[in-house]
Amino acid sequence: MAPDGGALTLILLCDAEVRSGGSAALTLRAGNPTAGEVRIPLFASGGWAFEPVVRDAGGREVWRRAPGRLAGTADELVLAPGEHADFAAAWDLRDREGRPVPAGEYRLSGRLLGEDGGVVGQAEAACPVRVLP
Repeated sequence: MAPDGGALTLILLCDAEVRSGGSAALTLRAGNPTAGEVRIPLFASGGWAFEPVVRDAGGREVWRRAPGRLAGTADELVLAPGEHADFAAAWDLRDREGRPVPAGEYRLSGRLLGEDGGVVGQAEAACPVRVLP
């Protein structure tokens, strides 16, 4: 099958609550709902093709993992019909400047990046996380 992010289902899984000083685990699950094989060249290997983004309750971007800062070789996502692959990341509950975020509600979203760094697909829904004191 030709590279087509539209052939994927992307679901973001995350911790519902985390305590300040900890970290929130995130998983982007890419699934192939089609009857054919899906092949998509990715931005990088080792899960770095997954770009998580964190926004506060007001919608302001708080943190984004910047995979472009890392060196690595590209990889190819190959999924048979009905198969899925998981891409993992962790948010250390800090903002872009490295400061701890205050307790409160946050919404995490995730994108899968293709070999050129462009977006192949976005998770179907954001994942809410409550940071506890």
